[in-house]
Amino acid sequence: MPPMNCRICRAAAGFAHVGAYARCAACGGFFLPDPPALPGNAPFSGAAAAHCEAADLVRKAYFRRRLDLALRHANVDSGPGRLVDVGCGAGILLADAAARGWQVAGVELSPELAARAQERVPTATIVTGDAVSGTEWPWPGAADVVIALDVLEHVVDPPALLQRCRAGLRPGGVLVVQTPNARSLRARWQKHRWPMLDPAQHLVLYPPVQLRHALREAGFVVETCQTVSGTGCEVGLSRIVAAAREAALSPGELGNAVLVVARAR
Repeated sequence: MPPMNCRICRAAAGFAHVGAYARCAACGGFFLPDPPALPGNAPFSGAAAAHCEAADLVRKAYFRRRLDLALRHANVDSGPGRLVDVGCGAGILLADAAARGWQVAGVELSPELAARAQERVPTATIVTGDAVSGTEWPWPGAADVVIALDVLEHVVDPPALLQRCRAGLRPGGVLVVQTPNARSLRARWQKHRWPMLDPAQHLVLYPPVQLRHALREAGFVVETCQTVSGTGCEVGLSRIVAAAREAALSPGELGNAVLVVARAR
């Protein structure tokens, strides 16, 4: 592999080949040395958009839990405020937030999913386009909450996305981010068979320590950082089992995904 710096921690350390990815010896993160200009996840249409919406509908409880987490940290004294969902898909989380009285907006790359979100939440402001560049977010510098679930791994320049999230928030506003955990027990055990190693979709995969560092660099104070497990679809007994797994793996930051709450400085 030719000389290069890690796209996550910037170190010029040794790198191991893991399929199409380079894995940094310094931070343990995965990245594509030559990411495509347009990753395969952009933008969903037709049957792919319908499949994405159906998958999100199955995960309603997951979105509700993440919204609950964001609103517990929101610190809005005057009642419900302004919330932006980055990668809002068909608007499942936005519909829940709007039902709780929040002003909501979404940023979505897929025009078809954006249209579905607008139909689901007519009062929402839906912006169609790239969340990193070329898109003017609603309420710049004035949102109370920004949520970016399962988005960071899909973008070519994650630090730029985190900076856009910071620019969208008022000082003291809250960001909730979830992304696959590059140092999870599953990643270590499955190695090149880890399902998150999907170069058509996932361009950069962070370990928790580097995600915290990237958030601080973007202008945030990290309030909580944990790892979570499961698919987000579990209910009932299966959710209890997933929660027990999270509790066992989180102290070593070994869960499947990293979930962070950070506050804008």
